[in-house]
Amino acid sequence: MAPAEVEQVGRPEVHGDAEVEPVVAQVADFLDRVTEPALRPIRRILPNLGGIDVSPIILILLLYFLRNLIFEIFGSVGVARI
Repeated sequence: MAPAEVEQVGRPEVHGDAEVEPVVAQVADFLDRVTEPALRPIRRILPNLGGIDVSPIILILLLYFLRNLIFEIFGSVGVARI
């Protein structure tokens, strides 16, 4: 393994002004990659609220509404409710 590829274990990574542990940075990167495709269209529609990101709340409300709609549609055909 080349010296440039050796990971420095125990040293936190620096992101902006804050130091972040490598595991925390990996988890944050994973969550960002998973949620960004669902949140991006909502962020394009919503106006800029000056640093307050309400797109996760909107997504949760949309998913809740969709869940209830599916239960209403399929609840009448005998599908068990959870």
